[in-house]
Amino acid sequence: MINTQSIFDPKDDKALLNLEETFAADQGLYWSDGTAPPKELAPFLQAESAKISPGAKIKKNAIGDSFADFPRANATITFPLGNNGIAGETKLIIHYAQNDPKGPRKMLLSMNGKKIRTLTFPNTGSWDRNWKTLTTSIPLVAGSNELALTSQKTGGPAIDKILIKD
Repeated sequence: MINTQSIFDPKDDKALLNLEETFAADQGLYWSDGTAPPKELAPFLQAESAKISPGAKIKKNAIGDSFADFPRANATITFPLGNNGIAGETKLIIHYAQNDPKGPRKMLLSMNGKKIRTLTFPNTGSWDRNWKTLTTSIPLVAGSNELALTSQKTGGPAIDKILIKD
């Protein structure tokens, strides 16, 4: 859930301060004067805090860390993203692992219901220990955004967390 409020100057009705409050695991407050987006729009967003479709599962590895598993096609993980800054391209960093002996796994990246591109996740040598990152760009609109990753034919990688970064 995202709650956004602004404080206005009573003389000229210009915004003096914008406050965004996001309620989810590992998220907090973002204060802005409205002129520029922050360098990091949020800390890492954990996969276990996202919405997952029936084809995906939340699992724990040997040390108790949770991640999302995509054992078959058409399983989706959805992250709500807020952006009080300026609309435009920004960086998406996905923390993942995958060990399919047949090769890379693919996921379709969508933003706000629009298909953006297919991402290819190379093998990391483990499903739950050898985590790597995959970086791509995504378009953000000002205000609420929704990022979705959908597994393709052979399933998807294990996803631990994502980071949205300027």
